[in-house]
Amino acid sequence: MRRILENLRYALLLVFTGAPFVAYGALKNPIKFDNIPALLAAVLDIVIKIGIPIAVLFIIYSGFLFVKAQGKDEKLIEAKAALGYTLLGTAILLGAWAISEVIQNTVNQFKS
Repeated sequence: MRRILENLRYALLLVFTGAPFVAYGALKNPIKFDNIPALLAAVLDIVIKIGIPIAVLFIIYSGFLFVKAQGKDEKLIEAKAALGYTLLGTAILLGAWAISEVIQNTVNQFKS
């Protein structure tokens, strides 16, 4: 057991000290983005493309909750809460996109 622990210690020592420097030259960037802003823009674009259809589905679901409530106060409160949270999430999603576009356009104007 002691020999296994010693071998493990040496292996970890190699991994954390020498191996990254040796492997650094062999590794290539697997991500097609060279800088963080481009990566964040791509991630935000994916989130927008997925989030908007989900938001539409939740708005439709909130409408079904209103129809299903049939005038019952406690069910109407749940339906209003669901619609409110859906609209709040959609506003946050679109707000993040708008802020990103404003910042990106401002930076592009300063570059030119």
